[in-house]
Amino acid sequence: MSILKRTGALASLLGALTLTFSTSSAETPVPAPETRILPGAARLQEPEFVELLRGKRIAVLAHNASRLPDGTHLVDQLAGLGHFKLKMIFAPEHGYRSTDDELLPDSRDPMTGLPVYSLYGPRKAPTPEMLAQVDAVLIDLQDVGLRYYTYPATVAYTLRACKNAGKPAILLDRPIPIGGAKVEGAVLERALATGGLTNLAPIPTRHGMTLGELSLLLNELLEIRAELTVIPMRDWERTMSWDETGLPWVPPSPALTAPDQAELYAAFGTLESANLAVGRGKSNALAFRVYGAPWITAEDQLRLVPALQGLGLPGLAFDSFSWKPDRAIFQGKLCRGFRVRVTDSSRVESFRALIETMKALRRVLGDRLSITGTKVMLGSGWLLDGILADAPTEALEARAKAETTDFLRQRSRALLY
Repeated sequence: MSILKRTGALASLLGALTLTFSTSSAETPVPAPETRILPGAARLQEPEFVELLRGKRIAVLAHNASRLPDGTHLVDQLAGLGHFKLKMIFAPEHGYRSTDDELLPDSRDPMTGLPVYSLYGPRKAPTPEMLAQVDAVLIDLQDVGLRYYTYPATVAYTLRACKNAGKPAILLDRPIPIGGAKVEGAVLERALATGGLTNLAPIPTRHGMTLGELSLLLNELLEIRAELTVIPMRDWERTMSWDETGLPWVPPSPALTAPDQAELYAAFGTLESANLAVGRGKSNALAFRVYGAPWITAEDQLRLVPALQGLGLPGLAFDSFSWKPDRAIFQGKLCRGFRVRVTDSSRVESFRALIETMKALRRVLGDRLSITGTKVMLGSGWLLDGILADAPTEALEARAKAETTDFLRQRSRALLY
């Protein structure tokens, strides 16, 4: 098996580039003032990509963030093109034209009248009956770049369904909000890789891959062997922050209302598996920016915040915060805890920040902080044991880094930029 790839520099020289791995309801966002990159969705009308779809019956796997740089939804653009026929829409977790936290039923798209089939819940992939009605599946999802985000698994299950049905898949690539230069965290233990939506494969927490790259890798790692074509971005670089792309931010899920929340989710999302509120609410303005619980006392809070500030974590700032969640865990109860802000995303070391923060919380709060449920999001039992034992952070980082050796070798074959 092989993965065809070319560097971003070569892509700039050649203009358009197709990469193939094969085995023989939210409001429209305000466009950014200057788009510096072109996502795959913005390249569909380039001649070679027009030919990929010409005359075909197409299903689209998309969500609310499947937008062009001017804010137009991908499906609305596709509905206006005449060289293929749209047949149906597949929706991942959180829905299609909105970002919802509820389990959504099948429906019809109010704009195009097309059927929308949910791939979150009992059905995780298109059925053979659905795929019998189409010639190809077009995929456009905004991923975050973290192992415990659900969209890569939805793509993998869709690829397997496409392979079984003998149908090709075409993925429109998008940038990683947290950048693609860093690989951090423990590799998911194989015993924990049970094939769910957040524990699909043995990869690190922060894998540093676009959804196109990761899909090519999963196609190989999971031995799916679907016919997968990735339409790459133009002019994206791995070190780019979201602001540097010039693209408007459209929440890919309800709790990520702004780019800084994606960075905080990378560092502290695991705390959601502890007995803490993480700021989720009706507006989600506080999501992953605040952490606390009713059982944290005022005295605890007075000790906790200086302990976190004393960690000196680069790119992050901590202060005291109390609030009453209007949704989710501890709804309506006063939660005392802390707030964290990203002061410089380029300096944030998400893995170190998580370990140091969890150990500091344990030192102040003791066994009242329950972290036994964090093992899957951490990725390993040894890491959880190390945090519980207050092991040196450097030793935990060193072990995690050593475990990424095989992954980095596999990853190198799938990198497109």
